[in-house]
Amino acid sequence: MIDTAYFAFATNANEILRKMSKILSGNKEHARIFKSGGLTIESIMSEVVNGSICSTLLLNEKIQRLFVERNYISTPGTAAKALRYWDQSGLQELMAVEKRTSEYIPFTEIDGLEFSLKPHDPSTVLLSEDLSEVEDDPFTQSNNREILRKFMS
Repeated sequence: MIDTAYFAFATNANEILRKMSKILSGNKEHARIFKSGGLTIESIMSEVVNGSICSTLLLNEKIQRLFVERNYISTPGTAAKALRYWDQSGLQELMAVEKRTSEYIPFTEIDGLEFSLKPHDPSTVLLSEDLSEVEDDPFTQSNNREILRKFMS
């Protein structure tokens, strides 16, 4: 549950890749490639876990490359079934997850016992608190640097 909340893309991508791996598990050619260390669903899954693949675009590129490089001549049915699963449900599901996770999280404005959800807008917070976006560092002024140098020596 925590992984799904904090790492929604990785969790859902792993679940989709696990289903594709299950579809391809009966494929003898895929098993041979897996033993030889070539590009497989399992290697793509490890890249998702490591964070090398963190978007639907990168994942789709890897999966398409996998099925183009490995034409699965001996058992084309399982490869077609896995690719059809990716195109029809896996890709759309991950795109929806990516869209939901990119939406802004509203902030709570509390006034006594009442509260409301407001969109986060840093510029209005800076204006309301009379702050500048970048504050001046007091040590960049020459007289303060001289005082600090004397203090440190």
